[in-house]
Amino acid sequence: AMDARQRKKQTEAAYERLYRRKLREKRAAAASRWATGVADAASRVWNLHRVLARRNDPVTRKNFLEVVAESGVVPEEFRVAEKRLMEEMRRKEGGEGGAASDTDGSPWNR
Repeated sequence: AMDARQRKKQTEAAYERLYRRKLREKRAAAASRWATGVADAASRVWNLHRVLARRNDPVTRKNFLEVVAESGVVPEEFRVAEKRLMEEMRRKEGGEGGAASDTDGSPWNR
């Protein structure tokens, strides 16, 4: 025979297990959605790169990948990411600041 205190303790332990299981399931679902989004974006980037690398501009006969790289234009959505990337590259090179502009060494200018 269990007293009320033991029953309450068992019930709380059962609720705690249930809560942890639900939390684990929610995290797994969120991680799955995130992974699907990243995979989709990576697939789109890969496909765009593949198409640009294979096709040529009919007027100039230049490869589209070269044309895009030479444009030096960074899409507005990527400006913040490019700035962070450039700051990180400068930090790793050992020098903060300097005469380098925001576009020096940009992957968009290659």
